[in-house]
Amino acid sequence: MISYFQQEERKKIVIEQFGMAAYEEMMFHTRDPIKVGLTNKKVLPGFLQYAIRSLTCTPVTTN
Repeated sequence: MISYFQQEERKKIVIEQFGMAAYEEMMFHTRDPIKVGLTNKKVLPGFLQYAIRSLTCTPVTTN
């Protein structure tokens, strides 16, 4: 994620939409092992489950 958002075009888009302070805060959080762990534990599994269901035409329900 760090290298992705350090790409000049991505960085420019984030700064234009949300401002420099938001970009810097986001980059700070990408280096926080606690936040990364929570993302891996909570956000990614939910995203992957949603993506798989949408690709297999299985109705998606929220829990």
